[in-house]
Amino acid sequence: MKQEKETNAKILAAVSYLSVVGLIILLIEKKSKFVIHHAKQGTALFALEVILMILAYIPFVNMVVPLLGVLLFGVTIYGIVLALKNSEEKIPLINDLGEKIADLLKKK
Repeated sequence: MKQEKETNAKILAAVSYLSVVGLIILLIEKKSKFVIHHAKQGTALFALEVILMILAYIPFVNMVVPLLGVLLFGVTIYGIVLALKNSEEKIPLINDLGEKIADLLKKK
C-alpha cells in the first residue's frame, strides 16, 4: 500500500511539469509535500512558457524565443526525471519563482 502511494505521488509530481497541470495540482493537492514541491516548479515553468509565447510576438526579441524554448523543454525533462527518481532537488531560479507564485495563490 505504501509503495503504491509513493508510485502515485511520483507520477503526480512528474505530470505536474506538463503545461497547466502543475497549476491545477498546486491548487488541489494539500497533503503531499513532495507533490506540492514539484507542482510549484511545474507552475513556474508554465508561467515562463506563457511569457515566452508573449515574447514571440515582439520583433527582434522573438529571435531568441526558440532557444529559450529549448532550454525550458530541457528543464522540464529534468524536473520530470527528478520527480520519477523521488528527488526533491530544487531547480535553481525555477524553485524560487514557484515559491513566489504559490505564495500569491495562497493570499487569494
